[in-house]
Amino acid sequence: RFPWKESSNPVLREALDKGVEKFDILYHVTLAPNDPYPALEAPLTELAIWKMHEGIDRTKFTDIFTPLMAKGIEKLPIQTGGWGASVEDDRQFTVILGWESLEVCELSL
Repeated sequence: RFPWKESSNPVLREALDKGVEKFDILYHVTLAPNDPYPALEAPLTELAIWKMHEGIDRTKFTDIFTPLMAKGIEKLPIQTGGWGASVEDDRQFTVILGWESLEVCELSL
């Protein structure tokens, strides 16, 4: 099953139809605070996925990480960015950032 076939975004559908042979994993993430599509259209898109350790309080983590991420998105030289928890596993998070180049990314971090 290729879930992007139902997508309303023709750019996404076309890109994935051309390049995907096998679909291994699917995670659904509501990204905030921004629309993720500009990050996908950036010259360099950074996608980070991680899972919190067991025993870490999710609420405390998000209370700390939310303002940190908002400040980073505001201050970093990125086109746009967002982050959120997976619908399937609320201890798994995804960050997406759109950069002008790898050099800008490396200099910024």
